[in-house]
Amino acid sequence: MGTGLLGTGMAEGALHRGDAVRVWNRTRERAEPISQLGGSVHSSPVHAVEGAGIVHIVLTNDTAVDAVLALLEPSLADLASRQIPIVDHSTTSPAGTAARAEALTARGLAYLHAPVFMSPSAARAAQGTMIVAGPEEVFTRVQPLLAPMSAKLQHVGARPDLAAAMKLFGNAMNLSMLHGLADILSMAEGLGIPAERALDVFGVIDVRYVLDGRGRRMAEGNVEPLWTVDVAQKDVGLMMSCAPGVAMPALRALSATLQAHQAAGEGELDVAVMGRRKPAVDTL
Repeated sequence: MGTGLLGTGMAEGALHRGDAVRVWNRTRERAEPISQLGGSVHSSPVHAVEGAGIVHIVLTNDTAVDAVLALLEPSLADLASRQIPIVDHSTTSPAGTAARAEALTARGLAYLHAPVFMSPSAARAAQGTMIVAGPEEVFTRVQPLLAPMSAKLQHVGARPDLAAAMKLFGNAMNLSMLHGLADILSMAEGLGIPAERALDVFGVIDVRYVLDGRGRRMAEGNVEPLWTVDVAQKDVGLMMSCAPGVAMPALRALSATLQAHQAAGEGELDVAVMGRRKPAVDTL
């Protein structure tokens, strides 16, 4: 269900592995290339799932997933009676995912949420990672069908919204790193250092140390000073001075956060204090 970039990659990967693939997409023309590879394109979700051994949903958001499940309503009783698993790979909200899992499970359907960390090309080549949340017995039954789809398959637990949350955690980290990397490249340009040379720093430092070390201190609430807020704020000033007159949105946001902690009298605490929960301030 769904032949966007990722859905198409998954369908093509399945065809290359010799699976029989039936697809549906709201805009049929975008699904037609699948037929050239041996898959069949159908005019409705109900037709697409006839005789299916597993149903994959790969859509954009909660609204799209709910809409397709509504279109599948005439097929749900059959899928439940045959215990055909519905596996949703869409990146959706934890609340929406939990609600769907509760509603579908109450109707006897086998449902798993299985978002992925992979590009369309990785989906074709069965690379990347797939994380799965849902009942252990359903995952165990479906595992042989999901394992060929990625390089790493991990069941994160029975809580239905856990994979949805972890997908957002991962994407938040990825985007935050890219936001910071953009400022690093601005610093390098300001200093006349080639961008490729600036990236060499990641062969010198191990960013996993930040997660395994200070990240755990943040989770534990341990703010015993090792790298203080005051010193970090000084360092951020040095960073921004590398490219004067250039917008550095990640560093400016970081400086504002550190300044708020200083104003709260936390300047001599470790930067792990940034992990303390604070009321949201809408700046958009």
